[in-house]
Amino acid sequence: MSHVLHCLRFANEHDWLHYHYCAIFHHFLSYLVTSANYDYFPTQERQRKLAEDQMNIVQQQAQAKAQMLRYEDELARKRMQVLEVASFFYYILGILKIP
Repeated sequence: MSHVLHCLRFANEHDWLHYHYCAIFHHFLSYLVTSANYDYFPTQERQRKLAEDQMNIVQQQAQAKAQMLRYEDELARKRMQVLEVASFFYYILGILKIP
């Protein structure tokens, strides 16, 4: 009987269906908002963890860049040593007139 009275509140069947679709959609949206709060609005602990992870990534990138610069400096020093030795031998060869 209550179902019949419930249906009588609406002017026609279309209004009744529209009401129920809106109610279902409202429940669906509230579910999405509730589940999204956990993913898109992290807690302070999660924000702290994300910031810590980001800092670790930045630190690792800085260490890798510093290591690459040290390696390039070492290669440049070795290149200079080779050039110094080669220029010394060219000098000696020039003095001795050896072709």
